[in-house]
Amino acid sequence: YTLNITVNGGLPTYSAKADFSSQQGAVWKYWSREVVSNTYTPLEWDAVNEWWTDGKGGMVADTWIHASADASSTHEAQMVLEFTCPKSGVVNILDEFGSIWLSDSSGNGAKLWIWLDNAFLLDKTFQAEESMELNLEDIEVSKGQKIRFILSAISGNNAGDILHIAPYIIYTAIN
Repeated sequence: YTLNITVNGGLPTYSAKADFSSQQGAVWKYWSREVVSNTYTPLEWDAVNEWWTDGKGGMVADTWIHASADASSTHEAQMVLEFTCPKSGVVNILDEFGSIWLSDSSGNGAKLWIWLDNAFLLDKTFQAEESMELNLEDIEVSKGQKIRFILSAISGNNAGDILHIAPYIIYTAIN
């Protein structure tokens, strides 16, 4: 496991793309979240395709997340990219592309949540080929808190639900 840190005026920056690894890391982790029970299960590494998978159509790669097909009326799995704050301070959450977008016009859309522990930072439903700028600023964090990027298919249909996202976390102050 290699942790890539870019120094930002002496303050750390963490990149999901640059830090992407075949190992669960200290900072970035890859999960499936079962909604009803609110339990997290580590994804499995697919060495052939070089991405994390739940084995049911859900995947997390270096620059995108594909929603899982694992859903029913009593169960729903979401794909989760998780950042664990290594320090207390203030962070900005941006995207290496400048914006995030849902590709493939064949999809019926997907839902993205960004949480700081259990508090919503973003709640956005994307329709096919829709994009938005990701720029969440001045978020106070404590060491060990988790910032989660959670993607869910709409109505259990994950066809074409690939969200292009490469978040990076910039510390603007350390407490």
